[in-house]
Amino acid sequence: MPRHPAAAAAAPAPPAQALIVKSPWWEMILSGAKTWELRNSRVHKRGRFYLAAAGKNQLVGEFSLVACL
Repeated sequence: MPRHPAAAAAAPAPPAQALIVKSPWWEMILSGAKTWELRNSRVHKRGRFYLAAAGKNQLVGEFSLVACL
């Protein structure tokens, strides 16, 4: 079935940035076992991010950053 042109236009844009996380932490984030990521500096951007595996040069998932405490 063909998609309606308005539905294609409403598709969200892919993330423009990535957060690099070491193993095993990125696996735990993707599985839902880890819901917090602690950093030394604040992240000022919000929205969709790619999750990148440190040392693998590989994007492994996507997530939404909603707050920085």
